[in-house]
Amino acid sequence: MNCIVIGKGRAGSARVRTIQENRQCVLVRHVSGRDFHRPQEANRSLYFICTENKKHYGMAKTILESGHHVVVEFPPCTTQEEWDFLESLAIERGLILHCGLIGLYSRSHKHRKQWLERHSAQEICVDFSGGLYRWVQEEADVHHIPQLSFGRIVAIWDLVGPLIASEVQLEKNAHSYTFILHAKGKNGEKVVLREQREKERKRDTVWRMTGAKGETYQPQKRIKEDLFGIDLDRVLQNISSDVRISDILGFLDTVHVMTYGTEI
Repeated sequence: MNCIVIGKGRAGSARVRTIQENRQCVLVRHVSGRDFHRPQEANRSLYFICTENKKHYGMAKTILESGHHVVVEFPPCTTQEEWDFLESLAIERGLILHCGLIGLYSRSHKHRKQWLERHSAQEICVDFSGGLYRWVQEEADVHHIPQLSFGRIVAIWDLVGPLIASEVQLEKNAHSYTFILHAKGKNGEKVVLREQREKERKRDTVWRMTGAKGETYQPQKRIKEDLFGIDLDRVLQNISSDVRISDILGFLDTVHVMTYGTEI
């Protein structure tokens, strides 16, 4: 499979490494988002979109319309309507459209899932913190803060979804923001997601889970894993995501309205 990677950040570099290590793949090009142009290749190639969030949908649409396969980092687009259009386009043309939900493959996520199989969860709290990078600030400025929580929402959804949002709180200034989402899981589990971003803040995620009998979850120590390699194997086997992307984006459409008072 001929592969083209767009984006020279951390995700793009990881994709390049896994492609070069896979015997079924050939890395044809690795370009920055600024150097992307409508594909001209006659033979079908596999494009990896690893750019800023705001470029994901437009690039994916252009590549699919040009007759090529697409792997896009999350969030793949902004709304459920956009994803449903991309999905219908891929199906119509017999193309791969894949969003890399790599967090679901991690040892830590599987450990949480196993714990929940043994314990009836009463409450799940996830605290995320990270830097207010330029591209994050740009997303926040155009009212896309709920979409920035996509990865954590996916992980929670895979554990106790579908989710029903009950309350949203947002505090934002020029240098930071705090976004808090309250929701219920499929069996009534109380879910609280707290996302905090500010300049120079280190990235960290803390999971706390409580069972119906008061049991507390003890997280595993994180280890280095080749999650992008696992994802590439799934792409080549055309294995669909464990969570329906359309469901996640539909949920975030609702959360957006609760956050800002208007549809996205």
